[in-house]
Amino acid sequence: MKARDLLWEDVDNVGKPKNNPISLAKLKPDTLEPGSKQNIRITGSTEKLFKKISEDCAEYIRVVQETNQFLLRGGTGPDAFLGRSWLARKPKDSNKEASQLFDDMLRKSGMTALRGNSIFATTDGWLAETFGNKVYLIFPLDGKSSFTYTNKHDVTLVFPEEVGVDQNKTNIYRAKVAEWIKQFQTTDLYNSLPNHPKEILQSLETMVRITTITHIARQLKWVQDSNSAIVIPDELLNPNIRDYISHEAFVDKYQPTNTNLAVAMEDKLEVYVHGLYYALNREKYGSLAHEYWDLE
Repeated sequence: MKARDLLWEDVDNVGKPKNNPISLAKLKPDTLEPGSKQNIRITGSTEKLFKKISEDCAEYIRVVQETNQFLLRGGTGPDAFLGRSWLARKPKDSNKEASQLFDDMLRKSGMTALRGNSIFATTDGWLAETFGNKVYLIFPLDGKSSFTYTNKHDVTLVFPEEVGVDQNKTNIYRAKVAEWIKQFQTTDLYNSLPNHPKEILQSLETMVRITTITHIARQLKWVQDSNSAIVIPDELLNPNIRDYISHEAFVDKYQPTNTNLAVAMEDKLEVYVHGLYYALNREKYGSLAHEYWDLE
């Protein structure tokens, strides 16, 4: 599995539940602040709870019955709550700049549910179980939530270039770096360098046409820091990665969409859910929910 992105798993960071659980009748979804959740008090039968969910999440329930499964999310918290996704969640494991670029491309694609303002859900029970000590059934509210999914099962962004780059622009940058290295290796300054910076440049010369711009720039900075007399052109040393990101490449790679949720659920794709949602502990309510909505 890829390195976990805590955007995905950190349900507690969606907000601490209100201290006192309240009844369904007293829930006020529109007053719930971003990044918070309200503990729901359930007494006796779950009939009222499931009926309320059926009313508030009718569109989603139709997809649940069509696909015979629920969206799931791993984490910690109360057994039943109403939550609202955050507005600007900072990634902890995924690269910050890459996450911001990814969301920029989602916005450009017309999406409102982004990595930074959504909870992450999946129908992959095994994956959900690896995050937190509970697995929740997730129920997005009709008209008060939106979703986005890509063609990926689990997205973790290590380098900004993973968002999708203009290959022509990238190749031009790589060619300029290769030419600079070639010319620098003919100088007396290069010959006077200790082995380590020479080895970096030799390795970079071999890999320059296949590695990322971010990696190349980082290697060049190490070389320059080794000797203040080394002068590397700023366009090579400090490339603006945004200039190389391509919306066309992003769409081709990830195929983002906000229609036909059933496809994402059937294919166990990662789904970003923005807005209001109910969450129920699968261990406590799962079998009852399957029975109520007549799932196999």
